[in-house]
Amino acid sequence: MIGPPGAGKGTQARLLVEKTGFYHFITSREGKEYIAKHKAEDLETARQEKLYKEGILFEPEWLLRAQKERVGEILADNNIAGIVFDGSPRTLFEAENLPAFLSESVGKENIVGIVVDVSAEETKKRAGERLVCNKNENHVVSTRLNIGVKIGDKCPICDGVLQKRDLDAEIDERVRQYQERTVPGIEYLKKNYKVFIINGAQPVEKIHADIMAALQF
Repeated sequence: MIGPPGAGKGTQARLLVEKTGFYHFITSREGKEYIAKHKAEDLETARQEKLYKEGILFEPEWLLRAQKERVGEILADNNIAGIVFDGSPRTLFEAENLPAFLSESVGKENIVGIVVDVSAEETKKRAGERLVCNKNENHVVSTRLNIGVKIGDKCPICDGVLQKRDLDAEIDERVRQYQERTVPGIEYLKKNYKVFIINGAQPVEKIHADIMAALQF
C-alpha cells in the first residue's frame, strides 16, 4: 500500500487487514521498534532515528535489512496468511529488492501494489486537518474524518490529549521525498508487478471498495 503523505494509505491498509486477516506491516512502526531494540549496539541503526525525526526516509539498505529480518519472523507464523505493507516500498532500491525477496517465499504472482494517489495540494491540506496525541505521535486523528474532534480532546486510543503539531516544513520535505524517491519505485513496480492506481481523493468507503474490486476480494 503506497501513497504520498496524507493519502489515507494507513486507513486503507487497516481496512484491508480487517477484511483479510493479513499482518499489518507499518513500515514506520516496524522501523522504530527495530531502532529501539538495536540502536544501542548498532551505530547505523542509531543514525536512522535521527533521520526519521528530521522527516527523512530511512536509508534504503538499512530498511531492507530490518524488513527482511522481521518478514522472516512473520512468514514463519503459520497463522498469518499474508502481509499488507503500509508505506512500502518507499524508494527505487526498496521496490527493486523487497518484492524480489518476497517472491522467493510467496511467488511473484502473489505480490500486488496498491497506490492511493492524491495531489501535493491535497496532502498539505490534509496535514493541516490532523491532530496528534501528546503521548504517542502514532495516534493521529483527522478532523476531516472525525467531525467535532478538536484540540484538547482526549486521545481516542490512550489517555493522552490531542494537540496541533506544526508540520508545514516536515510535510514539504516528505512530499519532496515522495516525488524524488518513491515515485521512481512505483514506476519500477508498474513495469514488473501487478499495480493498481486508486483515486485517493474519494470518500474512504469508495476507496476501500475500489481496492477490494481491484484485488477481486
